[in-house]
Amino acid sequence: MSLRWILHSLHGPERSRLGEWHQELLKKESRGDRAQLRRAATLEEAALAPAFYRMLQSLRLPEQDLTPEALKALAALAMIAARVDTNLSSRRLGLSLGTQTGKKDPEVSEARFRRLLESADLEERLAILRRLVALIDKTVDLREIAAVLLDWNADRRRQLAYDYYTGFGPASDSKEEFPS
Repeated sequence: MSLRWILHSLHGPERSRLGEWHQELLKKESRGDRAQLRRAATLEEAALAPAFYRMLQSLRLPEQDLTPEALKALAALAMIAARVDTNLSSRRLGLSLGTQTGKKDPEVSEARFRRLLESADLEERLAILRRLVALIDKTVDLREIAAVLLDWNADRRRQLAYDYYTGFGPASDSKEEFPS
């Protein structure tokens, strides 16, 4: 399965399945699984965690059908999801990173945001996103994170930049798309 197919499926029935898996991960009895994913130092470590395989089952993604690239991106998604306390599906990532909450500056500095935009590979994006999630109060749309991990391209970067830079000012939950 291609990365784009997986991403596309996250906007169908799997959309709620990702949220359901995340809710299970947040339960008290899953504390160990969540901690294991949070502490994973590499994508390989995350891909060996039982919670990662539960995510694949929840999303109905058979491991044998996934490319090595897809497995790595999904492991990165699991690592980020373990750090998220609230999966807020109505909030775009760029807006969350740029929105001010009664402060002069955005939630995430422009320098940090630029590092995300300029990241060249999955592992670099993962390291940056792990830090950014903490800066935005561990509240994010996991589908947006999945998009950044699974389909990193010029259009995605432009949309993030548009949302970040137009999101300055009062919190805005606008669904406006980047003008084509």
